[in-house]
Amino acid sequence: MKSSGWVSRQHGISTLAAVVLSVLAGLTTASFLADWAVIRVQTPGPEVHNLTIPLPLVLGDAAAAFLPQDLADEAEVPPELKENKEAILEILGELIDAPDGRLISVDSDEAKVRIDLKKGELLVHVDAPDAKVFCRLPLKGLRKALEKWDFESIEPDLLLKTLHSARRGNLVEVDAEDGTHVTISMF
Repeated sequence: MKSSGWVSRQHGISTLAAVVLSVLAGLTTASFLADWAVIRVQTPGPEVHNLTIPLPLVLGDAAAAFLPQDLADEAEVPPELKENKEAILEILGELIDAPDGRLISVDSDEAKVRIDLKKGELLVHVDAPDAKVFCRLPLKGLRKALEKWDFESIEPDLLLKTLHSARRGNLVEVDAEDGTHVTISMF
């Protein structure tokens, strides 16, 4: 008996259909397992904008690999940064091992700033008249990325390496005085 189409009654699913289904299943699984950053920008009227940009970090990694080296070479890294590489890494190591708690608290007429350490992350809260800002920085990921950095040229993937280590949830949240709201989240 001869069969046409996608399914052969004698042999089950056709080879082409099996390949297509396997590729789709692989891509679906990979997208669920991959790290994603989502950038959301909402602006107030009269022209309201709601922009959501999902970014699989694997695409960011690939794009960073193709950036021209000239761009990285042109960006200047202050020499003091390289001179203090060991101190920076040591401080990060101490912060990673430190107990949770408040590190800095500043109240002024211009802003209230709180920097806390919680579960190996630096949490920065700024409450100013023109904006409220929250930032969560994964210290282990930052330290790991900085250990591999030469401290001489800007490496675009430095940020991506840090993002890969971030826990799920908001990394950056900004509420501006004009009603603009920006978040960068990890999924």
